Amino acid sequence: MIFSLFFLFIATAFASPSSFRGHHWGQGSVDNKALYFLQNDPTGASIVSLELDQYGKVSNAVQTPTGGSGLQGITAATGDLQGPDSLFSQAQVVVGDNFLFTVNAGSNTVSMFKISPHDPTHPKLVGMPVDSMGDFPVSITYASALKTACVLNGGARSGVACFRVDEWFGLIPLDAQLRSISPLNTTNPPAGPPLTASQISFSPSCDFLIADIKGDTGIPGTIFVWPVHFGYVAHSAVATSLPEPFVNFGFTFLDNYRVFMTFADAGIAGLFLDIDPSTCKVAETSRATVSPNDFIASCWASHSKELSTAYAGPAVSPRLAKADTRTGKFAGYIEFDPALQGAYDMVVDGTLLYFIARSADVVVVDLKTEQTIQVLNLEGVVGDRVYWVGMAMYDGGGWSA
Repeated sequence: MIFSLFFLFIATAFASPSSFRGHHWGQGSVDNKALYFLQNDPTGASIVSLELDQYGKVSNAVQTPTGGSGLQGITAATGDLQGPDSLFSQAQVVVGDNFLFTVNAGSNTVSMFKISPHDPTHPKLVGMPVDSMGDFPVSITYASALKTACVLNGGARSGVACFRVDEWFGLIPLDAQLRSISPLNTTNPPAGPPLTASQISFSPSCDFLIADIKGDTGIPGTIFVWPVHFGYVAHSAVATSLPEPFVNFGFTFLDNYRVFMTFADAGIAGLFLDIDPSTCKVAETSRATVSPNDFIASCWASHSKELSTAYAGPAVSPRLAKADTRTGKFAGYIEFDPALQGAYDMVVDGTLLYFIARSADVVVVDLKTEQTIQVLNLEGVVGDRVYWVGMAMYDGGGWSA
């Protein structure tokens, strides 16, 4: 009997923390969730963390320095520093397992944080930021199965670098040189949004890595696919350029080989793309078309598996566009207050969608009722709105970005 009680004590003491987690709302299974975005400030970048309550509403912003500095791109049309969307990209912050990764465009580094399930709004920097191997890193991705993170550099030294992820030592470089994303040819900082780097992401199955760079009017963009062999990302990519539209931006994986990608071209919310697993070539299967007057500059993408719907966020329109992931067609709009001006970086958790508005607000939308349930104004709380980029969620060790 004494030995039985002793072994019961040992089993309890070393049980996984997940054994003690409550099951609450949304997709996660922890008592605490958090929402994150990057304050891309040239004087010192920081991660902004927001608490989520049981209803999915956000509060209590906390800033944690990344150890690096931010940098704004240049608006090509005016020559001025870019305002909102200062990196011309999506997935500037990603979360996977109990880690958070982000980019420091001004110092050309990448930062890794450890997240405590019991205190997710105070992520802890692991080691020091590491060299991104290029200039102006704009997007990052993490594959839990590979314990690998890869970063997309969009400056004069453009390309992709990958790192082994170690819980104690942080990011360990895996490459001696960048993977090419030619024909990108730009400066530090780059001028855009056209002809700049957009996003990088592993496929859900970790079979390949995908990144895209934008085109411009009459100049197709390029989608790069690197296969993963024996746990390592290949150095040579298969490149696909669609004949049109031209200005490809953010994307979200719908399954292992299917993607919804936004395009800023007039009249397009996004395209549904298939990736051939044997050739790594990308092909359009359908597109969600919109009125060019109602929906301008489709840039950011996310989707809800529960509702079989992909969502596109526009830079200057007061509505989200919906696309049915079963039919591949436009499925209507979700309207929001025109004072919010536009929907930038976003993330979906179950049937709630979170986005950074063009105004200094974080917005929560109930996708079932298609109603805005919260607008949290952060003006003056976490620095200048022009530096806010990225959005990711911690839900207890899964990933969401």
